[in-house]
Amino acid sequence: MNWKTSLIIASIGTIFITCVMIPAASAEETVLPELTLVDAITLAMEQSPNLKNVDESIRQAEILIGQARSILLPSLQAYGAMTRYDKEIALEFPAEGEPGAEEDPTSVIMQEEWSENYGVTANITLFNARSIPLLKYAHRNVDYAVRSGNHTRNYYLLAVSAAYFQVVSSEELLEVSRENLKTAREFHRLSKARKEVGQATRIDVLRAESQLLDAENTLANAGDGVQLTRSALVKLINGPDAFMVTRPDVGIAAGKTLDEITVYALAHRDDLRAAEIAVEMADQLQRDVYAQWIPAFDLTYNWNWNSASGFAGDNDAWNVRIGANWSLFEGGFRMSDLAKKKSDYRVAQNRLEQFRRDVRQEVNNRYLEVKMRQRRLDLAKQQVDVAHETHRLVNRQYEQGMATSLDLMDATTKLTNARITRVVDDLSLQIATMQLNQATGVYLVYPEED
Repeated sequence: MNWKTSLIIASIGTIFITCVMIPAASAEETVLPELTLVDAITLAMEQSPNLKNVDESIRQAEILIGQARSILLPSLQAYGAMTRYDKEIALEFPAEGEPGAEEDPTSVIMQEEWSENYGVTANITLFNARSIPLLKYAHRNVDYAVRSGNHTRNYYLLAVSAAYFQVVSSEELLEVSRENLKTAREFHRLSKARKEVGQATRIDVLRAESQLLDAENTLANAGDGVQLTRSALVKLINGPDAFMVTRPDVGIAAGKTLDEITVYALAHRDDLRAAEIAVEMADQLQRDVYAQWIPAFDLTYNWNWNSASGFAGDNDAWNVRIGANWSLFEGGFRMSDLAKKKSDYRVAQNRLEQFRRDVRQEVNNRYLEVKMRQRRLDLAKQQVDVAHETHRLVNRQYEQGMATSLDLMDATTKLTNARITRVVDDLSLQIATMQLNQATGVYLVYPEED
């Protein structure tokens, strides 16, 4: 299990299980700013350190383009030195003039006791075959970083969306707990009234009080559940502590049938595109090895100044050189390197093929999961209707003395459980739908973007 899956499971599992078992003492209602799912995602994109590192990985890949391009760009070097020799060396030559005339000989300094030497060398590559595959590799590496970064970013935002839906669901559970408390209070009031007229016993009242205590405790715990989910969301997005949430609708984005969704996934998933780019990059590295057998040509200009003028009588000199470098044999290293690069290329191809199979399987599993969750939610909604009607009838019978307090407690418990199950199944469906969209290469479908 990788860190991405762990992030989602930790967000979905540990937080929401607490919410299911706990719903909150009502607090004073205040007007809070609304935080939509789009707002939460925007905050995460802007403020999450993890997502900022994704952007940095793309920038680092872009830097490699400049490093690869430097092969073809000019280079300029300047140098200088001052040297102290043990002695000065000078050559004397007879002076040129009329035969027989006496003139001082000419002295040529070949080495000064203190010698100064300065120069500039400029070089530019005229042709280097390696630059072609290396530049292509660098550009594709940027595309790889972008695709991989998008996939990593979407996994993080999926966790943000799951946390947002958990806040929505925990507040719905809070409402269920409030309704449950109202029902428990009515049961308690009715039991006391019936006892006063002799139609109920002390046991009936005690049962009602017990149910009322449970409902109050459940409602008190529901507030803690809301705070837990909110704190988890705030941690992910680094956003405000107080806000209102609204339920967004998430639908299957890539198509209606499994075949349509699978075709879309194979064409749009960023991580699959990254795997395809990895194959191209491995191919360019093969070509780079072949390019090492092709001669490289360069042009060099050199200017030099020396404090000793020498025979020429000039202190400075320059030269231009066109050169070629052809490495014919390197002890078999290139052949071994080529064999490794070919193996890396085959490995990348095999990974890509396996990845495509994994994508098909993942899409199939996610699609079936959505269908199963939808059926469960439909059943849960029906069960809520049945439990609500059953509770209404049993409550009326209890008022008329035709049902016992145990019957009413049982009907109340089933109604509460049915409401909780509907909320939990609805959350599971929304998360399963988002995971299906993630598996197909579409993150979320917002009503605002339709």
